[in-house]
Amino acid sequence: MKSNRSEHSVPSGRSNPSQRPSINTGLARLGLFVLSTLLCSVVLEVGLRVWFAWHQEAGLEQLSGQTMFVEPVDREVGLGDIVRPSARPGVVYELIPSVSTTFKGKHLRTNSEGYRGAPSVEHKPERTVRIMGLGDSVMFGWGVHDDEPYLERLVEALNEKYSDVNWEGINTAVPGYNTAMEASTLESRGLKIDPDLVIVGYVGNDMFLPNFLLESRDPWRFSESALIQFLFGRSRPAAQLFNWPYKGSHLVPDSYRYMVGVEGVRIAMNRINELSRRNGFELLLMSVTHRRDRVEALRLITEPIGIPLFSALNHTNRSMSERGIESVRSPEMVVGPQDKHPSALRHAMIAEAVLEYLERTGQIRQLMTRVVNRSSTAN
Repeated sequence: MKSNRSEHSVPSGRSNPSQRPSINTGLARLGLFVLSTLLCSVVLEVGLRVWFAWHQEAGLEQLSGQTMFVEPVDREVGLGDIVRPSARPGVVYELIPSVSTTFKGKHLRTNSEGYRGAPSVEHKPERTVRIMGLGDSVMFGWGVHDDEPYLERLVEALNEKYSDVNWEGINTAVPGYNTAMEASTLESRGLKIDPDLVIVGYVGNDMFLPNFLLESRDPWRFSESALIQFLFGRSRPAAQLFNWPYKGSHLVPDSYRYMVGVEGVRIAMNRINELSRRNGFELLLMSVTHRRDRVEALRLITEPIGIPLFSALNHTNRSMSERGIESVRSPEMVVGPQDKHPSALRHAMIAEAVLEYLERTGQIRQLMTRVVNRSSTAN
């Protein structure tokens, strides 16, 4: 009786020699993939470290001798060219007064007091509502012309619509400021301005330090990977890979540790609120972040303190929808492909949102009544 098994069949339990080449090919491909991945990772790791070493920001100590603006001849003007260390406690650094230059492709002018914009007078004229802005690079107007930051747009709209009084804006914002620096600016400089309304502009990184205030880290230290931090760490540009501005980070100098983290924001907000109560000016905290979770996190800080929080998010979304703009990251909404600061259009939207809020809450009429009564009393 013949067997049904083919004479070429392989006994059970043994591999077919014809399958061995395919297995070997698969293993070779896997090894090549692993080797290629490792090689690419090494190249990226070294590249990021070289890039960072080449683009390290000047620390505050390198600006210590800088008191006046000097136009660089071999490069574009950077933040380090327009700021200087401040002698005022807690302010840390400030804009250099009387600057006239091109910054981020737009004209930048600071007045004799070191604020962006037109010259201001210390003595407030009669029938004038003075609005002071506290903020960082967004309120400052990073990447837009002198007349385009949202505080300038707001004041312009108020003077057009409510011309019974004069509206004046003083923009004390400085790129990189956190909430603690803003509170110190208000305390040491802002009270002399005699504001009727202080608008505090808040963005998500206001609980951190600007990178150039962090302790420097050797880019060639191999105890951690630049590539891993870039892929899985906090989403920041490569120049900031080694500067993590969290309160627990050992890169935050002890002298600045009180400024950072949720507790740093809470302390600063309490200071600002107390200054408002003592000096009689109105206070508005405005969030310009496009993330609702960050707005709600900020609300948890400010509600117990009693500071009114307004978010420009809903108005901005409505304005974008009317214009057919899909995202706050769309080209129309940012200053450039690699720079996500608000464009002039978004500044205009923010100004519209603040004006709408002030009208809805009745604060415009309250401020107008206050200055009219003040002028009558003075006469």
